Amino acid sequence: MRSEPIKFPSINQFRNAVKVAKLHATYAGKDKDGSPIYDYSKVPPTLEFLGTVKLHGTNASIVHRVGQSLNCQARNRVLSVGENDNAGFAQFTLGDVEGPTWYPYFAALREANGISPAETVIVYGEWCGKGIQKGAAIAAFDKTFVMFAIRVYDEAEEQGRWLYPEEMRAVPLPEHDRVKSILDFPTYRVTIDFSNPALAQNELVRLTENVEAECPVAAAMGVSGTGEGIVWRCVSPDYNSSDYWFKVKGEKHSVTKVKTLAPVDVELMTSIHEFVGAVLQSSRLQQGIEHLRESGLEPSKRTTAEYLRWVIKDVMKEESDTMEASGLQSKQVNKHLSTQARKWYFEWLNQDL
Repeated sequence: MRSEPIKFPSINQFRNAVKVAKLHATYAGKDKDGSPIYDYSKVPPTLEFLGTVKLHGTNASIVHRVGQSLNCQARNRVLSVGENDNAGFAQFTLGDVEGPTWYPYFAALREANGISPAETVIVYGEWCGKGIQKGAAIAAFDKTFVMFAIRVYDEAEEQGRWLYPEEMRAVPLPEHDRVKSILDFPTYRVTIDFSNPALAQNELVRLTENVEAECPVAAAMGVSGTGEGIVWRCVSPDYNSSDYWFKVKGEKHSVTKVKTLAPVDVELMTSIHEFVGAVLQSSRLQQGIEHLRESGLEPSKRTTAEYLRWVIKDVMKEESDTMEASGLQSKQVNKHLSTQARKWYFEWLNQDL
């Protein structure tokens, strides 16, 4: 059995998708030194995006290899029934007699989409509900696995492809009260002209604010309350890469304090203090706690170093363009990030006692 998970990729911000689309459109090859050449006379594309409700739980997935037993994964580790579980997901998927039966589903999915027996299929979703997360309406119902993406992966080549929504819908999921597809709940559509992506901002913000005010997934399951936001994936032909996926969270769940929920460009920060205050929102700091648990670590003073490493790495990953535009360097901000994150972490530990 593979010891490392086939990870679900990080989903970036709208501004990152804008940058990727423009670079892809203007790319014209490489020069003699191997550096990329861009032709800025080329027009960026207009693409269609499908939005699905972003759920506040823990990342979970089911891995199918022909002729082998199913595996379960958290974001950062392979799971097993027992002590190496994550909020009971492996027990529910693999151990419970009344749990869903997945083998016929994977066989039908492979046949419907022409998937080779040599290829691995991973169903990704959110394991959410009571006892997993707080602060969203879905925390009120029984733990449920909500599938949101399917990847077909060649483990030898370490590369794969994502099924389009219509391919995901080709086969119904196992019939079980606690297994759902995000595509069975309200979805959204936007067209984004990457020559002028700001034209889509108002619609992205409007839809996000509606989801935050009333989570459509929770409402469909009989619970009223706040939602987290929307994940957008490109559904235009030839653009089915996760590089084009982006998320827009509501203000209550945003990991960075911003002037608009879906900025096209980076916002300049005038000082280290302003930058640290903007990027260390409670949502990001809480995600660090989730990272520890998904990695099989208990939040405590002993895991402080791992917690701080994750927070700083996450800030560098998502906010490096803001730092660059603001003239800040990692050496300048890391100490301040570490100090403020440690303070929040210790306060959280004391409250959790």
